[in-house]
Amino acid sequence: MTSKSFQVLRNYVAAIALPLLIIGAAILLIPKTWVGGAVFSIAMLVASVSGFPFAGRAWQMIDETAREAHKSAWFWGGSFGAFIGLLAFVFWVRLDPVHSAKLWLGVPPHQAFALVLMGVVGIVLAQVVGYAAAWAIWWLRRR
Repeated sequence: MTSKSFQVLRNYVAAIALPLLIIGAAILLIPKTWVGGAVFSIAMLVASVSGFPFAGRAWQMIDETAREAHKSAWFWGGSFGAFIGLLAFVFWVRLDPVHSAKLWLGVPPHQAFALVLMGVVGIVLAQVVGYAAAWAIWWLRRR
């Protein structure tokens, strides 16, 4: 692995790890009170933007071919993953909303946010899987 490749990898890892560390620390350390909820919201906002500088640096370091692979993979894989994820979760929740909310989130299903959060998490996971598949296909077709 070249020095530049290692720097790109290090930036990608930091772009993913830093937000996850902030989220984990917030979940473990912030109490579940009204004030804690406000602090937790601020922590999630900080977590959501904390990886941007690292991702931006990595994006500037890669060549145009790699950029095109990422853009194509997010467009096709993310779109297809969102569509499949939407269909899957609509059918799943429609068939058994009580157990699906409890299985995915561990929260009482009568809370409306539980179903919304389950859908958001499911769509994001489906988009990431779609992206990874489209990215791999893009590179395999050009090798």
